[in-house]
Amino acid sequence: MARGYFTRFLLVIVAASFSVVITTITLIRPGNDIPIATRLVDDNLPPSTGRTTPYSEEDRRRNEFRKIDLNPGMECDEDCQMEIQRMRKETISQQCLALGMAKQNLTAQLNAKFLKKLDHFIVMDRHKIIYSYIPKAGCTNWKRVMLVLSGRANSTQVLEQKETHVLAEKYLRTLDKYTLDQARLRLETYTKFTFVRDPFARLLSAYRDKLEKKTSLNGTFRKDWSKRMKKLTELFRRYRLRGVDLNTTFHEFVDYLADPGHHLLDPAEEHWIEMYRLSHPCAIEYDFIGKVETLDRDTNFVLNNIIRVPSKKIYFRNSTNPTNSSDGRKLQKYFSDVPIKDVKALYDRYAPDFKIFGYNEPNILPSGSEDCKCRVNR
Repeated sequence: MARGYFTRFLLVIVAASFSVVITTITLIRPGNDIPIATRLVDDNLPPSTGRTTPYSEEDRRRNEFRKIDLNPGMECDEDCQMEIQRMRKETISQQCLALGMAKQNLTAQLNAKFLKKLDHFIVMDRHKIIYSYIPKAGCTNWKRVMLVLSGRANSTQVLEQKETHVLAEKYLRTLDKYTLDQARLRLETYTKFTFVRDPFARLLSAYRDKLEKKTSLNGTFRKDWSKRMKKLTELFRRYRLRGVDLNTTFHEFVDYLADPGHHLLDPAEEHWIEMYRLSHPCAIEYDFIGKVETLDRDTNFVLNNIIRVPSKKIYFRNSTNPTNSSDGRKLQKYFSDVPIKDVKALYDRYAPDFKIFGYNEPNILPSGSEDCKCRVNR
């Protein structure tokens, strides 16, 4: 018995000989994996000096709404939608500041040069709304809605894809067509909204729609851009293009977009220009930011609560040219053939879109060197 006490006494002395022992204690709320508080304890200091960082009620509430944010299957009433909008706007403000693009009073500083960049802002004077459209983020369907609201079409269901864009170009007025004073007044007083999408899913959608296969809608566009992306020599361009199907691979597409020399082309191609460069969220205060991931929920909210046209009266139809690019399996399939270094370079270009609009950085899982293939998980 005495020997046992002596052994334990030695163990205590050995443990005490360490100058500092730091223990991390994380408390878990029952039924949830969210830490409530983390306490760092320094055994050489009195217990009262231990530092405690509480996991606040606000933190818990924000986490709950984050779960709902990109989950279309979860119910979200009007109060919930307003809270999610508050979060999305807060993220934009924080990230704009972090990226050195702090919000400015655009309406006071608006000039002719910047006004020309607002050619993707559709204005509906009758409804006092401005819709900033981003290609490959639900814009075709929203243009259909705008055409119906303007009286140029009776129903969204009768408008096919090509016809929609032709009519929108002809009849829908964009902000850059107004005078400076008129544009400034509308930016100050109209309700402004936009829809965004996971940046990599948007790029995959652009590739599948515009470049992967020749269709009746992309023939000329596909040929012209494939010449650039395949880095063809002038001799090949001149003598060998007749009758040749230029099949741009997804890797070639990624390689072209990731090349720093192609980042700031002017004019930039709207289908893969960064979303923040089209919508200017660091300069314009949006009233609503919708996401393709929660398209139905967000669309119904805009129609019912912002435009105030019952969603039952305007049918927001499904895509007439679906690419299913938001499907994680599709992303995995296409990115699996792209070397990690190229995916990283692509992310570097579109990182502001991920950060400003609250999308997680893609989970790139290397299996070896920088030249190996990768997995992009969602």
